[in-house]
Amino acid sequence: MSGTESFWAETAEQVFAKLQTTESGLSRQEAAERLARSSRLKPRRQSAISLLIEQFKSPIMILLFCSAVLSFTPMIDDATNGMIILFILIASGLLSFWQEWSAADAVSKLMGMIETKGFVCLIEGVDAMLKAANVQMVGWEKVGSGLVTAFVSGDVAAVKAAVDAGASAAGKIGEVVSVQVIPRPHEELGSVLPKVKAS
Repeated sequence: MSGTESFWAETAEQVFAKLQTTESGLSRQEAAERLARSSRLKPRRQSAISLLIEQFKSPIMILLFCSAVLSFTPMIDDATNGMIILFILIASGLLSFWQEWSAADAVSKLMGMIETKGFVCLIEGVDAMLKAANVQMVGWEKVGSGLVTAFVSGDVAAVKAAVDAGASAAGKIGEVVSVQVIPRPHEELGSVLPKVKAS
């Protein structure tokens, strides 16, 4: 029997040895290194060139291209129509490339928000969020009545991990009022948020 088939029969020490950890868990440094290794395995985004070429592979695009080429032959000799068809072909391909590229970019971005009572609680939460995953702090704002909100952005898995870590850390010190993960935020949302001042 292999080790994976009888994992339930192993002692805790054997499991810790296989996972290269201890009963108290991983250190922050080791956790960050392991997260960095696993985050390199995420699926790659399709390159711009391959996406652009893909736009011209549809049957209608091939048909338009063939009709444009035929328009330039001596038998038909209608260069004006050929130029119009080529223009439509190129414009259509570029527009659909731009739409797909923008959609892929929007899907890969996510925004997370944590709102706490008290600034110290927020600092602890933001610290945990930035340490837990590869996210960027977009902004923070004091709402009033002691409520403070921070925003981070990044890819889907990173934002979800960061928000969970931030809520957990902030909850140990004070009160977490709200936690949000905003999928596909509007592109102008970042411009209306209070900016993080560089120190």
